[in-house]
Amino acid sequence: MLRQMSTTRIFATGAGALFLVFFIFQYMTPHAFSSTWSTSATRIGDPSSVFNATLGFQKIYVIDLPKRFDHRDGLSLAASMTGLQLEFVDGVSGLEKNYLPADYAKTDLDDGALFCWRAHINVARLMVEQNIASALVLEGDQDWDIRIKEQMYLYSEAARQYLSQPEDKPRRHLDFAPNTTPGASDAPYGAIEDWDMHWIGHCGQDFPPEDSDIPSSRVVIQNDDTVPESQHIDFGFGRHDLIEEYANHTRVVSHAKGGICMGAYALSLPGARNWLWRLGIESLFSAIDVMAQGFCDGWGGRPINKCLTVVPALFSSHRPAGNASAHSDIGHHQGYVDKAYTKNVRYSTRLNLGQLVEGNTDYVDSYKDQTPI
Repeated sequence: MLRQMSTTRIFATGAGALFLVFFIFQYMTPHAFSSTWSTSATRIGDPSSVFNATLGFQKIYVIDLPKRFDHRDGLSLAASMTGLQLEFVDGVSGLEKNYLPADYAKTDLDDGALFCWRAHINVARLMVEQNIASALVLEGDQDWDIRIKEQMYLYSEAARQYLSQPEDKPRRHLDFAPNTTPGASDAPYGAIEDWDMHWIGHCGQDFPPEDSDIPSSRVVIQNDDTVPESQHIDFGFGRHDLIEEYANHTRVVSHAKGGICMGAYALSLPGARNWLWRLGIESLFSAIDVMAQGFCDGWGGRPINKCLTVVPALFSSHRPAGNASAHSDIGHHQGYVDKAYTKNVRYSTRLNLGQLVEGNTDYVDSYKDQTPI
């Protein structure tokens, strides 16, 4: 049986650990995983707003085609059982190609990749039109741990620690030190003018090399038992640096580098404006995740934008049992899935929906520890 809240290990060792345990229990309700956090209880500029229904962002948007009732049913129930509030934004199933950026003609994008690109640009435009200070954007197949709020609070502290560091020093491996970093913003993920993107759901990321122009520091979160042991982690398209350099149950926050898949990411309003210009108006040279790589890495003489990421990711694509052809409307998946799964998520919300709805706390751990802690 899962401990109701594994705070003794989910929050890494360090000076702020006891504070974090106290903080979490102040905000807990008797049913920690199905409680709904009031958006009025905390301010967006307050670190504790991570525990509200939008995880400390102003909005959580979900991009999905209206026909995907399977996605919307599952996501709506998952959000309800973990205290989240989602707003669905319709995906794109057609557009007039005469109005695309001129360099589109040089690409070989198929319609699926093109429609996906436009759907993500539409969300950035929505933020700009409505002056949304920050938003988390999810694709319709995403899943998360039932402890997502505690994970996001941990990530937010690490992100603020990272952003408070000067950028003109050589690479630093920073031990996670929550609430002890001088100069850290009081905003949950850093002041919105200090970041463009938090890329927290992906199919793989690389750590920036030390000799790169991209900032290469890292914040290292140890002893986080929401992270599967290394032998269970599937890096997808990313390198294996995490398991080669760090112990089990380690999560690392760094600048995004070479990210693949746009499963979950947050944009600040300045980031959304920049995203709309760079990826929507100025150019269309590849699929949206490759475009995002260029946005973060500063390809083609463009500026390096402030994009943070976390490895392993906090959100991941859920794959239900059945024909794999249903997994995506933009890709071509083949085969049959005998047993539903979500990579890298220990206590998957989607895989525990039955337990959550029925009030059963005997949660399914998809990646049980094999090494004694």
